[in-house]
Amino acid sequence: MSNAISVAIVEDNYFSRMSLSQIIDDKEEFELTGSYDCQHEAIQGIIAKKPSVVLMDIDLGASSGFDVMKKIKLENPKIKFLMCTVHEDVDHILTAFSSGANGYILKQSTSNEIQSAISFAAQGGFPMSNHIASQIVAGVTKNQHVDDPNCEMLSNREQEVLKELIKGKLTKEIADTLNISYETVKKHTQHIYKKLNVNNRMEAYNKCCGSCSKKDCNC
Repeated sequence: MSNAISVAIVEDNYFSRMSLSQIIDDKEEFELTGSYDCQHEAIQGIIAKKPSVVLMDIDLGASSGFDVMKKIKLENPKIKFLMCTVHEDVDHILTAFSSGANGYILKQSTSNEIQSAISFAAQGGFPMSNHIASQIVAGVTKNQHVDDPNCEMLSNREQEVLKELIKGKLTKEIADTLNISYETVKKHTQHIYKKLNVNNRMEAYNKCCGSCSKKDCNC
């Protein structure tokens, strides 16, 4: 299928790997390009085959999925990485996104949820399991705590856009949610990144609310 979304899997547990492979095979819109259980084979295979999306486990025996992702991103930054893991804590979530992840879902997600997350990541979105998204969004719902003085410079509208960005929404979805134009969302996003001196939504989150999620505070 010429327009199929090419997908690779990096998972060291045999049964999890087979289950994810079946989820990919069950969807005609997907094409499985490789299934790997170790760092060395994953790096070589993914760099060579250039899949659109990689389902990446965090724990790979002696190695880390974060390290594998970073090495592959250096060679091909366009590949989308969707973490698929059992870890629900904020530290793992923030480390994933700061390492270059494009999404974060839990292994207990349904087949439909995983398939939808893959499609969303391929389109440029930042899919997350509901529980993961709620933890991240909790850090920005009130915007009372900031780590950088520049965060206080964000206008009310920019704060609204930032909240939607961190939820993983695409620009068009944010425009529909806030009832503003696509171009207006793009301009607000550019202003947010410039004011915070960051390059993407997760860097903005880390700067404004990252430590708040790790500490007991009133945010």
